[in-house]
Amino acid sequence: GAAGPPVMIADHAWVLETAEMVLTTVLNPSSNSRLRRSAVHCLQLLAEADGKQPSEFLQPLFAQLSVPVMSRRLLPVKSAEYMVGQAEALTFYLRHQPPPTAPMAQGSLSTDLISISTEALALADKEEPGLAARLASARGLPPIQSVTKLRVACMNLLCAVLSLGEFRAAMGEPVRPPAADGAARDDAVDAKDGAAAPPLPGTVSQEQALTKLRDDLTNMLMKNLSSPNEDIHTAAQA
Repeated sequence: GAAGPPVMIADHAWVLETAEMVLTTVLNPSSNSRLRRSAVHCLQLLAEADGKQPSEFLQPLFAQLSVPVMSRRLLPVKSAEYMVGQAEALTFYLRHQPPPTAPMAQGSLSTDLISISTEALALADKEEPGLAARLASARGLPPIQSVTKLRVACMNLLCAVLSLGEFRAAMGEPVRPPAADGAARDDAVDAKDGAAAPPLPGTVSQEQALTKLRDDLTNMLMKNLSSPNEDIHTAAQA
């Protein structure tokens, strides 16, 4: 039959305490993908029980983290499986960011997001044999399945980056703020006041670097649409 209305839990403190523990599992790079999927589903149920959308529900939990998620890096690679977990955790975080509450400056993007995008692209753009050789350790080459899984996780992360309001605004694409009034983001600036100074001769402006990054991301995804590997092909379609 049809699903009934979500069960509401009156004990808000209990919901948040439980969600905090579950979120630790989601963001732990050592959690395997199956465990992470179960934890994500649990967070969705807790958000429903608290009467909120997942992104709204998660914001205070993200704010309490002792180490910001966006300070994480994908390189150097510790192991294929660990970096799959790192990429999946970053993807979850990016996909649950709220929409901007004020216009953001064109040509401006956080250093963390640029670093994560560049590193994910470096991993996603390599074919399995080359990436496996790069990830080789004293124990030998990693299984090809693990290498493919890492490429897929990085592609999913890059798709999340491309759809992020912060990235689209930096590329000059229109990003509609939410209808409800809200405080402006601390890092939001007026497009005129936030105009970047012209680059010095022989240097590349961040806007030019972002354009190249976007083009490289798009080209990588387009190239992998023709991949014979179904998982790679599906990730490139996202």
